[in-house]
Amino acid sequence: MRIAKNTFKMQGFTLVELMVTLVIGTILVMLAAPSFKKSISTNLVTTQANSLMSSINLARSEAVKRQSNVTICASTNQTTCGGSDWSTGWIVRWDSNNSPIRSQGAFKGTTVFTYNPATITTVQFNSQGLASINPKFTLTPGECAAGYRGIYDITIAPTGRAGVANSATLCS
Repeated sequence: MRIAKNTFKMQGFTLVELMVTLVIGTILVMLAAPSFKKSISTNLVTTQANSLMSSINLARSEAVKRQSNVTICASTNQTTCGGSDWSTGWIVRWDSNNSPIRSQGAFKGTTVFTYNPATITTVQFNSQGLASINPKFTLTPGECAAGYRGIYDITIAPTGRAGVANSATLCS
């Protein structure tokens, strides 16, 4: 008669193996966090640049479609034009009855928003899509490391056409 031996093979991790794995994982996360933060900042500025471009293009196309002046202007309350800081938001409005077509609230995060000329508060498009002024908007990530190319320039040509490009200016 044979007697069966119950042999159990232990499976799993020892406490030391688990601790070593956790330490290695923590080190990898610490190395990736600064890069991830930079990526989030870059994506935020890209989103904000796209939002402004979308509003500019909407204002121009609505002016042509309605055969009337349409304005995009800085706004602090997103219902009327007012204020001089575009980072607090803006509205696209139809000049015939001052009705807002689209509004954009204040930028989130630490994006630095500058514009040239510095006193510009409105851009008006006429029925042919031509702009009343040809400004340049610059969006810079709040946490912009030296030598980094995360700056966007948005320009409006005399024809009213808007364009966005990475700025030739590097962060300093």
